[in-house]
Amino acid sequence: MGDVKNIQVLDSTLPVGTGVKLATNTVGGQPYSAWVLQQVYDSNGKPLDNVYVDRNNDGIINENDRYFKPIRPRWTYGFSTTFNYKNWDLNAAFRGQIGGLIYNTRKIAQGLKSYTIPSNSLNLNNTLASTADSPFTISDNLYLSDYFLEDATFLKLDNVTLGYVFKNVFKSTNVRVYASVNNVYTWTNYTGQDPENFTGIDNNFYPRPRTYTIGFNFNF
Repeated sequence: MGDVKNIQVLDSTLPVGTGVKLATNTVGGQPYSAWVLQQVYDSNGKPLDNVYVDRNNDGIINENDRYFKPIRPRWTYGFSTTFNYKNWDLNAAFRGQIGGLIYNTRKIAQGLKSYTIPSNSLNLNNTLASTADSPFTISDNLYLSDYFLEDATFLKLDNVTLGYVFKNVFKSTNVRVYASVNNVYTWTNYTGQDPENFTGIDNNFYPRPRTYTIGFNFNF
């Protein structure tokens, strides 16, 4: 955890809510570090509404109580493997990262009272709705809680390609038929849409598509 006293903030960027800044460019810290408040939890591990650690013990929760957490992953990696059996070939490509953090803005929207239906509202049948009250109220400090920072570690199966070679189809010509899938699967503990985000903020970006390809290769 970085201390505000030891890191000079150059510029605040990457808005989370209206007028709210989460990540910063810093001197003495990692670019796009998260500048957040430390959430307080109850004995059951549940976050307390608008209760944060007063890091400088002045009795006030403000920007002086915020601290830095690096967003960038410690390691990124990739590897691939190929299997061949008779006329068959199978290739799989993997990519991932270890460490890093991502800010789950979707979790905020799901937790705000103003974005849910009150439990005592009437539905179209003029009966009481059953939607439960949300546990969080809106405040600028809520957007800055480190509760919404999640581990961005992941392993992705980027591509799988399966092929088969038909030999001597046209005299000495071989034909390889293959099928390929991109963006196959992601292993992660992140609860949002996608842990892979260079900004470290999952702000409802467009999801990566899964694509399917069928093709032919001719070897004369």
